[in-house]
Amino acid sequence: MIAIILAAGMGSRLESLTKDIPKCLLKIDNKSLLDIQINSFRKQGINEIFIVTGHCSDKIKTFPNVTKIVNKEYRNTNMVYSLMKVLPIIKQKDIIISYSDIIFERTVLKKLINDPNKNTIVVDKNWKSYWIERYGTSNYDIESLKLEGNTITEIGQTCSSDVGIDARYVGLMKFSYSTVKKMIHIWENKNNLASNSYMTDMIQCLINNSITIFSHDIQGKWYEIDTQKDYMLAKSKYVISKEKY
Repeated sequence: MIAIILAAGMGSRLESLTKDIPKCLLKIDNKSLLDIQINSFRKQGINEIFIVTGHCSDKIKTFPNVTKIVNKEYRNTNMVYSLMKVLPIIKQKDIIISYSDIIFERTVLKKLINDPNKNTIVVDKNWKSYWIERYGTSNYDIESLKLEGNTITEIGQTCSSDVGIDARYVGLMKFSYSTVKKMIHIWENKNNLASNSYMTDMIQCLINNSITIFSHDIQGKWYEIDTQKDYMLAKSKYVISKEKY
C-alpha cells in the first residue's frame, strides 16, 4: 500500500503562521504535522510515501522513502490536480490519501487499513460537537455527506444548514488500484472535473460512475487545522493524549 499526502495549499486562513512555510510544517509538541503523519504511516508498515507540495515547497525536507512531487500550479489548482501528479506513476498498489492539515489517532489509520471494504472514506458522525468547539456552531463551513447504511451516496455539496448531514468528511481515505485507474480515466476524460476540483468532487464522480464508496466512522479522534484557533485547539488536545498518536 502507498500513502499520498496532499500538501500543496497555501493555508491562507492561518494568516502569518503560513506566510513563509507550508501548513504541514506547523509544529505540535515540537513535531510538524508532516512528521506526525509520516510516523503514523510507518508505524502501520506503509513505507512508500508520496507528498505533493506547492506553497513554500523548498521548506519541506527530504525524508527517507518519501517522494516529493511539486504542484507548480498550486495557486490556481486544488486537491484533484495535485493527486493526479501521483496517480499515473503508481504501479499495481492500493493507496491511502491524507490531507496534510489533519492529525488522527493511530487507531484511526490502523482500522482504516484493516477495514475489509476497499474504497473507504473516514467520516465522523459525531462531528457536530467538534464543530461547536471549533466555531461555536454546527452551521458553518459545512458540506453534504449522505449515507445509506455505510455507503456514501452524496458528498461535498455546499450546505446552509446541518440538517440532513449524516457525517463529516475527514480527509483520510483508501482506494483499490482498480479505483485508482478509474480516477485517472475520469480525470483524462474531464468528467465534470476541473483543475480546481476538490477531492470530494472526485469521490462524487466515482459514486456517479457506479463505484461503491464506503464510510468508516471514527467518532472524533481527529483534528483539522484551518485557522489559528484550530491550531491552538489541536495542540492542546495532542499534548493531553499524545500517546494515542
